[in-house]
Amino acid sequence: MKPQASYSRSSLDVGRYQAVQAALMRGHLGAALRLLNAGVAHRFSAAYSLEDGHFHNRGFIDKRGAPLPDDFVVVAFQDSFCRFVYQNGFFHTRDSATDGRLIGHKFRGVIASYTAAPVLDSTGKWVIGSVCHFDLEPRTISENQMDLLRRAGRMVSARMLTVLPHVQPRQVANDPLLI
Repeated sequence: MKPQASYSRSSLDVGRYQAVQAALMRGHLGAALRLLNAGVAHRFSAAYSLEDGHFHNRGFIDKRGAPLPDDFVVVAFQDSFCRFVYQNGFFHTRDSATDGRLIGHKFRGVIASYTAAPVLDSTGKWVIGSVCHFDLEPRTISENQMDLLRRAGRMVSARMLTVLPHVQPRQVANDPLLI
């Protein structure tokens, strides 16, 4: 099935790109996720690392300020939309309930809208995680916003996806050391 065309064209937001780039150059994943989230309609933005067949949350932003739901702290590979990023390099669905690629998926219709870009290792060959926007409602995302997410994925380092021993995964986005 052909991917859904549910984006609009616009020019890259250079100011937001530079702010995201500056935050990531300083190692501030939480700040970068906040900047990315502010530019989209999606309620949530997050970063995940792939370890031992599971995707582990390493940063989370909710526009409403709610904590990360327990079901999304660690997600099995087969249950995660992130697996499509791992397999295809980028994944977008405006409405998972109507997306034929997701028939039979555990979170089809639960996570309605999802857009994610890969995070690669230092060689640029292996997917080690993802950065994503998602929502419980169908959402449209512009080509510009997808491009910014792709660029952010290329700038996130493996170190940013590593949990510090004293920090729980759900706290990373708000940890003052990482903001």
